[in-house]
Amino acid sequence: MDFKNRVLAAVAARVNGQREIMTSPAILRWVREGKVFTASQGLEATDIIAVTTEADVTPTIVLQAPASSTTRVVPIQVKLTVTDDGGGLSKTDLSYTKAAAQVATALALSAGTTLNIQNHITQNPMQTGLATCEYTVTSSALLTTDYITIGHEHVVDAALTTGLPIPGAGLEKVFELFEPAPIMLVESAALMVHLSTVSSGARFVPVVTWAELTDEDLY
Repeated sequence: MDFKNRVLAAVAARVNGQREIMTSPAILRWVREGKVFTASQGLEATDIIAVTTEADVTPTIVLQAPASSTTRVVPIQVKLTVTDDGGGLSKTDLSYTKAAAQVATALALSAGTTLNIQNHITQNPMQTGLATCEYTVTSSALLTTDYITIGHEHVVDAALTTGLPIPGAGLEKVFELFEPAPIMLVESAALMVHLSTVSSGARFVPVVTWAELTDEDLY
C-alpha cells in the first residue's frame, strides 16, 4: 500500500516483521528538517548572574517567538545548572506570556544579550531559526493577567558554599515542557525564566531547547 508523504508524493510504508507499519516520533522528523534549536553558552562565557530582587520586568532568560502568527515556537526543555550559589537560597520561576498584542502594555523586551543558538542538525550551511533567546533582559510592565507561572523551584540553598542542601533542591533544575501538553508561543509571546537569590553572586548556566513549527508540522 502506498502512503502520501508531506508533499503528497506516494511512498511505500515501512513495516516490521509482523507487518506493522513503522513510524518515527515527530521530534526526529523535526530535527531532520532543521526545526529544533538549543541556546546556551560556550566554556569561555561568563555564567549568568541571578538578581537579588525578583521582578516580572527583569527576567533572566527569555525565549521569544517571532511576530509572525504562522511560526509556532514550542519549548521542549529548560535546564538550569547552579555554578555559584552566592551563599544563599536560589530559586527559579518559569512563566509564559500571551501574544504581545494581548498584553496590557504591548510586550517589549530590551537590553538583553543573545545566547548562542545552534540547530540540532549540524549540516552546512546550518539553518537558523526565527525565535530569539536572550539573558539579562528588561521587559515592559506586565500585569498578573498577562502571564502565568508554570514552574517554581528552590534550586539550591548555599550547598556549594556550606554543603547544606535543602530537601528537594539540587544544583540542577530541568523543566520538561513537551509533555503532557506543550506550549505554543506565537506573535511575540515569550517564555520567561526568573532566577533570583537572597544574596549576591549566584550564577547559572542555562540550556534552552525548542522547536519552530508551522501547522504542516503538526499533522
